[in-house]
Amino acid sequence: MPRRAPGAFAALGCALLAFAEGQAWGASRAGYPPAAACTTGPAAGRDVVLILGYPGRRDGTPGLLQRWRVRIARRSAPVGAVFVFTGGAVGRDVAEADTMAAYGARLGIRPSDIVIERAATTTRENLSLSLPWLAAARTIRIASNTAHAHRARRYLRELDPTLWRRLRRTRDFVPLELGPLRLALTFYDFVAGRVSITRERRLSSPSR
Repeated sequence: MPRRAPGAFAALGCALLAFAEGQAWGASRAGYPPAAACTTGPAAGRDVVLILGYPGRRDGTPGLLQRWRVRIARRSAPVGAVFVFTGGAVGRDVAEADTMAAYGARLGIRPSDIVIERAATTTRENLSLSLPWLAAARTIRIASNTAHAHRARRYLRELDPTLWRRLRRTRDFVPLELGPLRLALTFYDFVAGRVSITRERRLSSPSR
């Protein structure tokens, strides 16, 4: 029986990883407008990629999730896109948007294509405080880890259904891109989503 333990653990690990990959694949395709409902914004507008903030390291350098979100934005962006980095200094001295924008510049994003929004402290604020740039956009892409981006697409639909119909897909899912980290991130996104829903219900419930 003990001899079977390594094989059983390996099988369990593979099953959990497959589950996490499947969850991420599904989330990466959810929350978009159907093709028949897709629209474009002003003809003179540019394609906008909105990169949602996440706390970086205390020394101001980008952490793993920040780097991943910027890479998602970079590989998803059409030629000539504007990159809107959003996120304030939540528990840090440097704004999340500044840290991610600096990393984006290192990846080759031109400074003239970068916009920085430094006031947002929540996902909803990432969207609401970026509305001026989204309103002028021809098309919109939201870059973040897969489940978080899915939640943000729902928020955008609630904020402005017209802008939601300008959404285009981002490449926030690449099979086996994160390896075992995908499982941890799936759990993190699940907990974060539950916390967000609970907070929304508390704020929307009438006071006693």
